[in-house]
Amino acid sequence: MKNGLELRKENGVLYEPVEPLFPDAPRKMRIRTVRAIFIVVALAVIVSVWAIAASGKGEESETAEDFFGGVETFPESEIGSERESFPESDRYETEEGSVSESETEIESESEDKNELESAPSVSGIIEADLSEIERGPAYVINYSDREADIQGLLERGFIHSAVAGSAAPQVLVIHTHTGEEYQSGGSGYRGPAGVVSVGDVLVSRLNSMGIGAVHCTVINDGKGENAYRNAERTVRMMLEIYPSIRYVIDLHRMDLTEGESIVKTVSGCPDGSAQIRLSVGAGDAWQDELSLALCLRRSLNGKGERICMPVVITPSLSTLELGEFYIMADVGSAGNTVEEAMKAGERLARALASVLLE
Repeated sequence: MKNGLELRKENGVLYEPVEPLFPDAPRKMRIRTVRAIFIVVALAVIVSVWAIAASGKGEESETAEDFFGGVETFPESEIGSERESFPESDRYETEEGSVSESETEIESESEDKNELESAPSVSGIIEADLSEIERGPAYVINYSDREADIQGLLERGFIHSAVAGSAAPQVLVIHTHTGEEYQSGGSGYRGPAGVVSVGDVLVSRLNSMGIGAVHCTVINDGKGENAYRNAERTVRMMLEIYPSIRYVIDLHRMDLTEGESIVKTVSGCPDGSAQIRLSVGAGDAWQDELSLALCLRRSLNGKGERICMPVVITPSLSTLELGEFYIMADVGSAGNTVEEAMKAGERLARALASVLLE
């Protein structure tokens, strides 16, 4: 038991019980119940005394105002109305520096769409290859004002390797939007067709290849409120428990549409793997994180395969950079099946092992 969390580990995968969204609600409910009973009884006494006084059979009673004069009214529980959203285009843009109309900064006061996301109901599914490999491995989508020598970073490679066979975990996999699902079923939150299943695959494969990894399945998007703020708190807590962690992967799935149809990402690989999109922030460690993402993309697409889309640089992710290296990985879209996303998760694990153990 550490920091109030009971940790359970199975096959190298860390599970944690869901934290209640409002932990003091039971106590407040008990207080309200007691006060309600007290008020009902008091009113009954007052009515009885008034009735006796009216019939001339009793003394003058004190008024309700006198009776409740020293009693404070119970305050409504304070539930934060802040909501936040991560900038994500409804349609995937490939022009460097362009931002779609639906893309906004993370704002604590902005309305967020409900993040208990199940695969949306749409009129149809269309397939799309969004890898853009013809543009070369140095092509990125840059929403920030940062400028980097992309080709130089690729030639240098990622210089911060992991320690093979270390007993201490080095990789943390979390889900800001734990309830995101794919096509064909799933109940959200550890459902069989959700991103958590992909995270299980990623972590188990990393552990089998000698890179210690833990999977945190704390629900950060309950009722769609403050998901990114909750995820930041969760990551800080995990880093306190496991100070050896250097790499944080926030695993999502994409929500891509074309008109009334949902877009299914296709790589053309024989195993039917979905595609992956990697995003990095524009904070202090952005060039190292960009270097890692670029090397992962090169590894994923190394044999002419079309697994990984262009890397995205976004300023909105910079506030969430925790640990040495923080990367967002969108694995598949809502149009993909969980099996296709899990195949992509296996490929991402192999690419990570290849890059981190070079």
